[in-house]
Amino acid sequence: MSDPQTEETRRIVKRFTLDCEQDFPLTDPSDEGWKDRLWELFEELVHPDIILHGVPGLKQGSRPWYDRFVSVGANFPDGLTTIDVLTAEGDKATMVWTWEATHSREVMGSPPTGKKVKVQAVMVQRVENGKIVEHWVGFDSLRWLEQLGLVSGDISAIGKGHAVN
Repeated sequence: MSDPQTEETRRIVKRFTLDCEQDFPLTDPSDEGWKDRLWELFEELVHPDIILHGVPGLKQGSRPWYDRFVSVGANFPDGLTTIDVLTAEGDKATMVWTWEATHSREVMGSPPTGKKVKVQAVMVQRVENGKIVEHWVGFDSLRWLEQLGLVSGDISAIGKGHAVN
């Protein structure tokens, strides 16, 4: 049987991941209430000074991370995360997740295509006193950019000819 810290960590990380999308798909884009509910979740489960690793372009802290969630939610209003693997031990949880959404609004200069995008990631979160205090993530950003049409052509040649000793 797992220790109480492990179970608490697993519960918090799973709840945060799934509840971030409790209002999706957004059926009424004019309803801004989802942003308030999302912020309430952040206030409850994310430490204000969370340390973020692997989240490019963001300052540390819960507010910049929340703002990123809002941006993604607004641009991909049907986004859905599936937890593929979730393990926890002590104060850390590791998750493999898959996120799918429709490219329905302009993102980084790419006009909406109406195509489904899909990205998989590995995430580790550390929990302390009932709040997520540290977050690491690695995802296939190149594949995501390719699906958005921001990277085109055959990318299979990238890195060829550069042996690693």
